Amino acid sequence: MTKSIYLHALCVLLGVACLMTMPAFAASKPEAKEGSSKYEYVELRPILIPIVDGNGISQVINFTVALELDNISVEKVERLEPKLTDAFIMDMYGTLAMQAAEHGGLLKLSVIKERLLKVSNRILAEDSDEAVHDVLLQLLDQRRI
Repeated sequence: MTKSIYLHALCVLLGVACLMTMPAFAASKPEAKEGSSKYEYVELRPILIPIVDGNGISQVINFTVALELDNISVEKVERLEPKLTDAFIMDMYGTLAMQAAEHGGLLKLSVIKERLLKVSNRILAEDSDEAVHDVLLQLLDQRRI
């Protein structure tokens, strides 16, 4: 019982420390060149999600996402980043735990990217079907506890 409490406290402290020490990532906008991509890119702040199984917290997943924007402005994404991050955490929390259990603790990147893309378009796309063309996983750190 006390071990579980200590693990939960450790996870919360790790999350707070990660958010406090990492600088806010600014939106990056590549310079327009002839023949360059029509997409704009926004890198979001790192996200930390604990994986909880029957024995408590078994892993901590930390990832950084960049969105490849199609029909949406960088400013709108920056304005909606808290809502987008919350939606990522809500969607990934249960999904990652179930996926880790099914695959011996390993996560499938294709499933994570597909879900993040679906959530991004649900939050950001208003009139069009697709506001985000692709989700780029810039960092994915999976640590067992």
